[in-house]
Amino acid sequence: MNKTRRCAICGEETDSVDFLIDGVAVCDRHFEEAGRVKWQGIGFFRRGFIAGHREKILRENGIKSLLLKSLDPSGMILLVQAEEWEKAQKVIEKHLDSSFFCPVCNIEYKANEGFCPRCGTRGE
Repeated sequence: MNKTRRCAICGEETDSVDFLIDGVAVCDRHFEEAGRVKWQGIGFFRRGFIAGHREKILRENGIKSLLLKSLDPSGMILLVQAEEWEKAQKVIEKHLDSSFFCPVCNIEYKANEGFCPRCGTRGE
């Protein structure tokens, strides 16, 4: 069987047919954990690429996270384990202090650049 899905917690490919919420796959290793661990929201994003990027930052810093689709309002909800919420908040804040997202190009760039390298929009 082709492994086409990724676990919402660890990001590893999985052929699991078990789902947590709304079609989000969870590998066998994390299936039980996802249901018994308290999760807390750390962000709501209207743009999926920003949510995905934040999730990647958290994972790179060893913080387990879940990214779920919200239908009303439309967007993405980023969750972390409640016991890691403060650590996750600090990681995200540190990252935000050093980067900007261009509202025109939808790309992230370093704050010290001052302007979007693609279109020249001034960072905020």
